[in-house]
Amino acid sequence: MKKIIPFLMLFICLEVHAVGIGMGTYVPSFARYQDEVDGSKDHFQFNPYFSLTTYFPLFNEYFLAPEIGMAFHTGTEDEYSKRTMVFLWHGAYRFSERMLLRFGVGTFWTRISGDGEEVQLPDGSGTATFYAPTESSTSYTSSLDIGIEYVTGPQWGARADVFLQRAFSGDRRTFAYLLSMVFVP
Repeated sequence: MKKIIPFLMLFICLEVHAVGIGMGTYVPSFARYQDEVDGSKDHFQFNPYFSLTTYFPLFNEYFLAPEIGMAFHTGTEDEYSKRTMVFLWHGAYRFSERMLLRFGVGTFWTRISGDGEEVQLPDGSGTATFYAPTESSTSYTSSLDIGIEYVTGPQWGARADVFLQRAFSGDRRTFAYLLSMVFVP
């Protein structure tokens, strides 16, 4: 609950310009890990993402656009469950009638849980035995973010965001991205 309090305070204290409901896919660790026997790396995954974004006017064409979202990672259902809670502290600049530049920082809470069973997974030239988690584990990651939002109609928009995670860690730095549609009722 403590994690949500800053978002609730924003909703209460500021005049809301618009509220958006988002649906899309979140791709963590873009092209970072091998996922096929032939050595190829993952470039796209379908991980359903749902979000709630608010737009608070600041001045001129600038907005504060915080977002809270949840990604449900697919392809792991048999071995373990994985979901990511996303908090984005974004600013937005409307640089044309239909385009917004989004920028800011994000926090990602990823929770993995399993029953500890053995799993056969590809290891490059064949398969190896790995073990699913026996208990839940949570990791926290911060990011530097940039994105673009295109208003496609009076109530719809399309978004693409890129997240530089662990920006100051040379060996653990990753890129993630989010593709989504936003509905503003």
